[in-house]
Amino acid sequence: MEAPTDQSVELTAKAVTDVSVGAAVVAVANQVAASVDPKAAQVATGGSQTVTNQPWDAHLEDPSIQTGYTFVPEMTWEERRSALQLNGPHVTDFIQRVEFISLGCYCSPSYALQLLNLRKNSYPFDWTRSSLEGILHCLDMRFEDFLTYSTYQMVDQHVVFGGTRWGGSFWHHNLEAPMTVQDMTRRIHRFLGTGDVSPKVPRVFIRIINSTREIGQAIRLRQALKSSFPEAQEIYMLLLIELQMERGPIAVTAPEGQGLFFFSFTEEEFRQVPAPGRHPLSLSGARCAEAIAAGLKWWAGEGMDLNVRTCDSLAQLSSRIYQFDGGDPARELFVFGGNSWAPSGTAHPWSGSCRSRSSRPSCCRPGWTHQSPSQYSASAAICRFSCPPLLSRGWSFSSSSTAES
Repeated sequence: MEAPTDQSVELTAKAVTDVSVGAAVVAVANQVAASVDPKAAQVATGGSQTVTNQPWDAHLEDPSIQTGYTFVPEMTWEERRSALQLNGPHVTDFIQRVEFISLGCYCSPSYALQLLNLRKNSYPFDWTRSSLEGILHCLDMRFEDFLTYSTYQMVDQHVVFGGTRWGGSFWHHNLEAPMTVQDMTRRIHRFLGTGDVSPKVPRVFIRIINSTREIGQAIRLRQALKSSFPEAQEIYMLLLIELQMERGPIAVTAPEGQGLFFFSFTEEEFRQVPAPGRHPLSLSGARCAEAIAAGLKWWAGEGMDLNVRTCDSLAQLSSRIYQFDGGDPARELFVFGGNSWAPSGTAHPWSGSCRSRSSRPSCCRPGWTHQSPSQYSASAAICRFSCPPLLSRGWSFSSSSTAES
C-alpha cells in the first residue's frame, strides 16, 4: 500500500534552465504510453495480464506487466534463492526482518532484488543513474530538488531527463507527468522513513559504485543514512565494484567497516552480453543477486564458505582495487572510462603474485574516449530494460564504450 502524499515534501518537476520543453515531452510520453502492447503474455508464474494506458516503463515496477517485450526468467526466485543458499534459518530470519533499498548507480541492483523477490517496495533511486555525492545531496536537501533537470534527449521514442541539480539522470521516467511526481513523492517519504515502512526497520542498501573514488566516501554515506534513520535497528550497506581483476566478497576488518560489505566483479563479466531472448539485464542482475546473497549470509552469520578477502581499512581497499570511472551520471549511462590496469612488474594486490601488464587493455588505449549518450545511435538502445536484446539490434561492444543503464 502506498503512503499518502505529505505536502511537506515539495518536488518541482520542471527544467532548471529550459522550461519550454514541457509540451513536447508530454506529447511524446503520451504517445509512448498509448503504444503499450495490449495483448496479454505469459509470465513466470504462469499467469497473464492485459494492460492499457500504462506508462512505457510500468514493467520496471511490476515485471508481470507486458510492455512490448516478454522475457522468461532463467529460474524462479525460489530456485535462485536455493541455488545461492539463502534458505538457512539465520539468513531467512534476516531477510524477513529487513527492508531492501537500491541506491543505483544503474538498474541492476533493483533488478537483482526482483530476481530474489526481495524488492518489497519502490524507492527513488531504483531506476536512475546516480553518484554517491548526488545521494548525499538528496539526503541533505531531503530530495527538495530531486525532479529538476536541465537537459533532455529523445532516443528510440524515450525521453531522457538529465543534468539534474543533484547530479543524476532519469532514463525511465517522464518528469513532466503528474503521476511521476506523485509516485516519487511516495517513494521519497518511504525512503526517509515517513511513509508506510517503519523507520525502526533495519535497512539494507545496495549500490554499484560509479567510480573507485566512492569507496573513500562509504563511511560518510552510511553515517548520512544512519542520521536519516535514527530509530533504525541497523543500517547495512553493500557496495558492488565493477571492472576488477578478481571477483568475490571483500570485508573491512576495522571498526569503520562495520555494517559495510563489498563484492567485486571482473571486467570480463561486465563485457558479457545476454543471449538473444534473455532479459537485457539477466547477466548483470544475476551477478548482483549473487553479491546480495553473499552480503546477507555474511551479516546473518552463515558466510563461513564465502572465502572473503579482507582489508584493514577502506584506504587499504582503495589502494588494492583497479581504478575506474563510470562516467557522468547526470548525462551518461554507466560507461567504462577508467584506467583499470596495473603498472608493469607490480605485484597483484590480492594474491601477492606478479601480474604484469605491459600495456593497457584494448578498451583503455591511449587517446581512448567514451561516447556520450548524445552520440548513441537509435539502434544502440539507451536502456536494456526497455529494448530487445542488444545483440539482435546490431549492438556490439568495442573499444569505444560499454554501457549499462
